[in-house]
Amino acid sequence: MPVRDALLVVGLAACGARSVQPASDGGPAGTDGEALAGFGEDCTEDADCESGICWDYGERDASCGGKVCSVLCTTSKACEGLAASAGAASAAGAECGVDDQCDLVGTGLGAFVCE
Repeated sequence: MPVRDALLVVGLAACGARSVQPASDGGPAGTDGEALAGFGEDCTEDADCESGICWDYGERDASCGGKVCSVLCTTSKACEGLAASAGAASAAGAECGVDDQCDLVGTGLGAFVCE
């Protein structure tokens, strides 16, 4: 099973999520038929992501913003590996945060800004 599909299964099971149907491109999709965003891709809410987790930098630092699809984690090494697989310019910047979700700030994945 590809990592992306495994993340979908784990993420949906972990959050007790919603119905997922195949998108027109063959990948997973939400109930509206639009393709779901994968790990490291931009999002606006949890429902946008295959994993069901749209990580919000603003929740970690009130003067910053930006959201990216993430996954639950137990080690930073796992986040680094997933970031590398997603094409991060600096996968070593990924870490497993205090919220047990991969923090991708500084990896080149997602668009983050601070005031």
